[in-house]
Amino acid sequence: MIMLASPAYALELLKVHPDNPIYFQAGDNSQALYLSGAYAARSLQDLEGYPFPFAAHLKTLVDNDMNLTTLVSRVGGSSAGFFLDPTIYRRSSGSGTALDGGAKFDLTQLNDAYFERLKQRVSDLNDNGVYVIYTLFNSFDGERKQYREYILFEKNPFNINNNINNIDVDTNANDIGEELYRLPLPTHIKAIQEAYIKRVVDTLNPFNNVLYEVCNECLIDSKDWQIWVSESIKNYQGPKTKQHLVGISGIFYGISNIELAQSPATDWWQPGAFKPQPRSLWDRLITLDWRQAKPDSQSAAFELFTSPPSASGEFGNKPIIFNSDHFRPSAVTVDWVWKSISRGLHPLSYETRNLKKTGAKAHTAGLFLNGERDSENVHATIKSTRYFASKMHLQTMFPVRSLSSTEYALADSGEEYLIYQPDNGPFTVHGLLAKNTYQLEWFNVSLNRTVASSTIPATGASMNFTPPFSNGPAILYLKRSSISKQR
Repeated sequence: MIMLASPAYALELLKVHPDNPIYFQAGDNSQALYLSGAYAARSLQDLEGYPFPFAAHLKTLVDNDMNLTTLVSRVGGSSAGFFLDPTIYRRSSGSGTALDGGAKFDLTQLNDAYFERLKQRVSDLNDNGVYVIYTLFNSFDGERKQYREYILFEKNPFNINNNINNIDVDTNANDIGEELYRLPLPTHIKAIQEAYIKRVVDTLNPFNNVLYEVCNECLIDSKDWQIWVSESIKNYQGPKTKQHLVGISGIFYGISNIELAQSPATDWWQPGAFKPQPRSLWDRLITLDWRQAKPDSQSAAFELFTSPPSASGEFGNKPIIFNSDHFRPSAVTVDWVWKSISRGLHPLSYETRNLKKTGAKAHTAGLFLNGERDSENVHATIKSTRYFASKMHLQTMFPVRSLSSTEYALADSGEEYLIYQPDNGPFTVHGLLAKNTYQLEWFNVSLNRTVASSTIPATGASMNFTPPFSNGPAILYLKRSSISKQR
């Protein structure tokens, strides 16, 4: 057990907020909940020789008031040339050698050590006030032919060379194994996946701090399978004490973000960077190193990064967890964090450990972006967004671009505003109630602190504001005073 500090409140089971579905609700608390945080891909399963510094990672989350992270699963026995430990399925000693050099897997035997690790990490996060997304499946186990120099399906336990059960999902013999993520599943594969799903739910159902994600970056043709997984989770947990929310992340190259947002299978969702693409591109994607087949991805990813979507209109019917891994892995910025909250999103920074840079010594924080300083700035900024979220009446606030000339406005028009000015200089705020008084707070983004606060009268429905500093972006927070409301 790792207990770093007593959280300000005990975590309660999450629901989608009934009055403002772009946010969550914790238990019966009427206040809408904003989630934000960071995670690393190997925070659950260790790479051989490079154990993940989970205690340091947890300290980073707690010190920066982050209330969200992710634990990502990999079914394979190895990743990027390293053995994974613990694995989801048991290895069967004395039954032959798998292609990764370890003992072959028994796909009828789930690994108790894996689920004990999962349970302990979720428990530690719960005790320290952090919600966690558990990602059940991962497309990097079998939907892409190659990642860098690694042939992905080669080390998958469902490769016939790697298990003692004579199971081979690669029915089309393309050495990819995408059949794991497609319907209809063969009866025996379906039974294996159902057993895993049930074990996950049995392990995590006692905790309040859990969200489920079906699959990390699954590709075209996986939609029906992902819906089946989502329904399987919900059906199995139905009679149990707790009902955890289930989300689906952007299905690359096969489904629009709008279709994903409106799917009844998702309680929350994560946008993907890639727009729907023709079948010819999919055929190229799965047979090459996936990085070589992204002609549209850079422009789509850049658009998501520089101008995030608003959690309103066609996207406004459920929470959006804005995971940077799906469009800008390990390279997010302070600007992106502020744009995310002002568009009604829940930012989640994907970060990594560069083993080539750190060698055998894990980075002390367990997480970092392009450099330690970048990471510290982003983490401190996430903490600042949590400060503002705690002040705001989020259940009545929505992203409305037209309420500010900056187009970054989270607001309850006339009542409360969080405005982000990503550039220098003056800007306009609209929808104010003339002759009312507003509490004002100026926040200097570059310094990451409040630099001025006061009360001001609204001289009209629209007013111009100029930050009281010239060194970069600004946050303006306005709230109509209670005295004004009584008049």
